Amino acid sequence: MIRVKTWCRADFAGGTLDIWPLGLLHPGARTINVALDLAVDVRLELRPRGFLVRQDGESVEAGTLAELAASPGGALVAAVAAAERMSPCTVEIASASPRGAGLGASSALAVALLAAAEVQRHGALSRTAAERAAVARDIEHRVREPVPALRARARPPLALRIALDGDPDLPTI
Repeated sequence: MIRVKTWCRADFAGGTLDIWPLGLLHPGARTINVALDLAVDVRLELRPRGFLVRQDGESVEAGTLAELAASPGGALVAAVAAAERMSPCTVEIASASPRGAGLGASSALAVALLAAAEVQRHGALSRTAAERAAVARDIEHRVREPVPALRARARPPLALRIALDGDPDLPTI
């Protein structure tokens, strides 16, 4: 099992200017934000076939990524899974931030999913934050519509923790 925990954030200035396509209208725009003590926890476990996403007491099960992408509860997972060529898996998502609260939970989820996919494929984090941001931009362009969860400059929150196989020591990167 792979576990990734990221934190939500609050924007102090420049919020939404880092969201594609708004960032294109304001070259060099920056957002100032701070991590909050509201975690998004992703647990990923391999399965023989298909995908299962569990969040907020709801489950979305799909045999293919196309089926998963058609479900609102699975669209972001499907976009990351397709871009990262993830193996069939169960993804359990727990968020301390309510959906739509404007605290960056979808961004934190996107970063967590990218990190989990990276660990699934390589056994450890192997990319720099800039490389992860490039992957997020690529995913965003594949989706071809402005998805707030996939930031144009998706950088990891102030704290990103990974645990493999229930390791109680969560290293901070």
